[in-house]
Amino acid sequence: MRDRLCFWVITDHPSDFPAHICMRRQYAGADGVIHDRIAGLYDSLDDARADVPDGLCCIGRWTEDDPVIVESWC
Repeated sequence: MRDRLCFWVITDHPSDFPAHICMRRQYAGADGVIHDRIAGLYDSLDDARADVPDGLCCIGRWTEDDPVIVESWC
C-alpha cells in the first residue's frame, strides 16, 4: 500500500460486530480509505488499547466521525 497512511480505528459495538469493541487497520490515500477485512474483537476498550501496535499515537476522533468510532491510532 504505497503512498498511504496506515492507521488503526477502535469502534464501540459497530453494526457488523454488535457484541464487541472492534479494532481495524485502515489505509488512507488520495483516492479514499481502504478498510482491512480482518478485525480484532474485544470485550473492553482497555483490551483493544492493549492490542494497539507499539509506537503508535492516539489521534482521538473527529466530530464528523461515525458515532461508533472511539479513537484512531497512527
